[in-house]
Amino acid sequence: MKRLVCIFLSFLLCASAWGAVELTTDLDYLTVADSASLDITDALTVLVRITILDRLSLQGILSKGRQYTGAGDIQGPYAIGVYAKDWYAQVGDGTAAVTATATAANDSALAEYHDLVLRFDGSTVKIYEDGVEFASAAAVFTLGTNALPVFIGCGGNANSGNPDYALQGGTIHEVAIWNIALDVPEIQQLSSGKIRGLPLQVQSANLKLYLPLDEHPNQTGINNLVFKDLSGNGNDGTGVDIDDDSTVIGETVLSYPSRPIMSN
Repeated sequence: MKRLVCIFLSFLLCASAWGAVELTTDLDYLTVADSASLDITDALTVLVRITILDRLSLQGILSKGRQYTGAGDIQGPYAIGVYAKDWYAQVGDGTAAVTATATAANDSALAEYHDLVLRFDGSTVKIYEDGVEFASAAAVFTLGTNALPVFIGCGGNANSGNPDYALQGGTIHEVAIWNIALDVPEIQQLSSGKIRGLPLQVQSANLKLYLPLDEHPNQTGINNLVFKDLSGNGNDGTGVDIDDDSTVIGETVLSYPSRPIMSN
């Protein structure tokens, strides 16, 4: 009987966790308030697990502040995005004048799941797709800092509440940020197993943000919904849905680690 109870409770725990945020239109995104733990200057790794629907237009996937778009624009210190089917990872010193962008051509089909990683080690910025390095660029400078949030699902917010360069539809499965440059085997470890919670097992002392996005029931609207940061740094995310059409959905890509079952 004790074993049956444990199996049943394990099933309930897995069934009650949903674990992905579907962003339906270009008015929907998540935001994480600025904090000292996210003002990272020397080395950085950003992981975004994403299913993206459209790679043709310029879209921000994650940005601290606003991504660089031309002379005079506010430059966020780090950003991941997509444009004309190309992934890009961008870092900067906090001005529009000093930036480095690693761009990776990818002609794969739309509506695919990918692990995207930005890695900055103080001299080079790289972008990885599913554990494979796709592109790099020299970036010999210290990252800038700002008092702006981390935006997830867009490239920032500078137009009276409307997001800049928002995703044209897609699903965010997990997000993690470290204040070190992870080694290649660690990046490959994150991508080789589609298991939720792996970021907690990789350089956990340097993990500054981890949003598993799995604590709310299926079909819950995301506007003003809080998503807990499990890194221990209090960097919770909040949903913004201007037209109330984005929801939490069931996880179809990542699995949950198996739970121990008592034998008697």
